[in-house]
Amino acid sequence: MNSEFEEKLKREKGLSRDEQIRLEMALDSREHAEIRSWVGELTDEDPSLAWRSALNERLHAVRTPVRQPKMRWRWASVMGLGLASALTLTVYLVGLKPTANPGTTSSGEKASVEANLLAAHQDGLSMLDLGTGSPAERATGLGQQNGSFSEVDLGTL
Repeated sequence: MNSEFEEKLKREKGLSRDEQIRLEMALDSREHAEIRSWVGELTDEDPSLAWRSALNERLHAVRTPVRQPKMRWRWASVMGLGLASALTLTVYLVGLKPTANPGTTSSGEKASVEANLLAAHQDGLSMLDLGTGSPAERATGLGQQNGSFSEVDLGTL
C-alpha cells in the first residue's frame, strides 16, 4: 500500500471505490484471517464493578461544579409575583369605582336611559363580583333571607 492510502486510513477520510476494493482484498488475505479468528474467539467481558467505581471517582474529580442559582434570582421572582398581584388588584379595584349619581354624567348633564341601564348593570356586576349582592336584592330585601326560599320564590324559577 502506498503512503497516501495509509494516510487516508489513519485519518479516517473517505475512500474512493477502487481504494475500498483494495482494502477489502487486503483484509481477506490469510494473514488477516488468522487475526480475525483470534478476535472471534475473544469473550465479551463486562468491566468489573471496581473498575467502574474507579472511573466514576475520576470523572467526579474532573467534573466542573454545578453553579447554584443565586439568591437574588429567587427574590426577583418573588418580587415580580408580588408586583403582578398588586397591579392586578389595582386594575380590578379601579374598574369597580361606583358612579356618584347614576342619573347624571360626570359633567352634570342628565344621562340617557341607555347610560343609566349600562351603569346599573355594571354596578350589579361589580357587586356580584365582590359578593355583596345586586342592587335589586338590596332594594327588595331578597338577599337578606340567608338562603331560605319560599314556595313562591321557587315557583318563579
